[in-house]
Amino acid sequence: MSGLTKCPVCGIGEFFEKLPSGSYHCVHCHRYFRFDGVEFGPPAADLENPAGPDSVAADQGHAVKAPATFEDAFDAIIAELRELMIKKQRDYGHENITAFGEFGVLVRLNDKVARLRNLLSKDKEPQNESIEDSWWDIANYAIIAQMLRRGIFTLPLSEDIQAS
Repeated sequence: MSGLTKCPVCGIGEFFEKLPSGSYHCVHCHRYFRFDGVEFGPPAADLENPAGPDSVAADQGHAVKAPATFEDAFDAIIAELRELMIKKQRDYGHENITAFGEFGVLVRLNDKVARLRNLLSKDKEPQNESIEDSWWDIANYAIIAQMLRRGIFTLPLSEDIQAS
């Protein structure tokens, strides 16, 4: 799914917005959805204490219900990693990675780790991408390395198969 066009709960599209994280928010019913349409947050009115220990901040400071289990939290992160990886794969294609292989991934990882070390040790504000973006990239580079090792990195995106 490339994105939602209307709210799966109330069906209204003109008040449906895509947030910077890639998730969606319905301004009408105030529900939050992952890119695949799975709801991950109830309306703010459904939360007993939106700023309390049972909620977490997400997407522009909106409160959503915190995951109930480690597995739920892990699944939410993996869903975001997946969406980011697919977006970047659309932009970059395979050749930026296959040109240098696993060693190239290691160099890119080293750059991200060095940047984080510098920013975190000096408590500096990033001038370009956020610290969170660097962590996302590191996680996805590890996945790319595993895909390279298994010989599956150059598989086509499903949308490319459907288009042909």
